[in-house]
Amino acid sequence: MALPNRYYELYLHMIPERFHLEEPFVSLNILASLLVGAKFREFWVAYTNMKASLDSVPGFKDKCRSYIVHVLCSTYQKLPKNLLGESMFIDGAALDNFVNAQKAAAGWAVEGDMIVFPANEDNHPVAKKAAECISFASVAPCFLIAQ
Repeated sequence: MALPNRYYELYLHMIPERFHLEEPFVSLNILASLLVGAKFREFWVAYTNMKASLDSVPGFKDKCRSYIVHVLCSTYQKLPKNLLGESMFIDGAALDNFVNAQKAAAGWAVEGDMIVFPANEDNHPVAKKAAECISFASVAPCFLIAQ
């Protein structure tokens, strides 16, 4: 679990294609596509179907949650706390503890029921300064009337 790196896809190509249609590859491919596609609710539903085998992988769930936080912080400036919990598949005291830890570690803030992420290069609009200078002489031939 090294998202956002694409190691999974690279390693998948090293496995003979005939195995791709067998378990656990089918389920793992579904999980990977849901996670990369930011379909976090569906990801956790699929995860629960494979819970026994995935929970045996040390740190897998934490890495998934870390990737989800990365995506959310890159996408949003503010996010409802309940949506954060739903995306990470935690709620209640566990969610509060996570948010409080992130307030200290990552600079998150809480405004009512909204989580405010610090600005980064991805989650805030940047005005592009692009000026196109086309001289009249270069377009003048377009305006000539054929006689």
